[in-house]
Amino acid sequence: MNLKIKICGITNPGDAQAAVEAGANALGFMFYEPSPRNVSLGAAANIIRGLPPFVAKVGVFVNAAEPFIRQAIGECGIDTLRTRGCLTVVCQGSSAARARSLIGTWPSRRSNSAVPSFWRAG
Repeated sequence: MNLKIKICGITNPGDAQAAVEAGANALGFMFYEPSPRNVSLGAAANIIRGLPPFVAKVGVFVNAAEPFIRQAIGECGIDTLRTRGCLTVVCQGSSAARARSLIGTWPSRRSNSAVPSFWRAG
């Protein structure tokens, strides 16, 4: 079994470095203002610039508008998306083409439709 570890809710460079040193394969950045682990685009971009290339940079979005997702990908270097309530925007828009993959997607409370648990762009 090849275990992969994602640490989510990174808000500062020290925590990011500690997670990488502990063996994390991916770091999650919460772009959802009500969350206590919310991080600004500027702070996330600063943290991501210091990460090694082998660490996946996961943007976590909840009911996010397409322009915001695009902005986060472009400004921060997000290469993986985790979404709630914005799957249609991500899958149908060019945002997915700029990110490497989409993981851990789950439907919004308003939707009963089935969604893939893993989807890779391109």
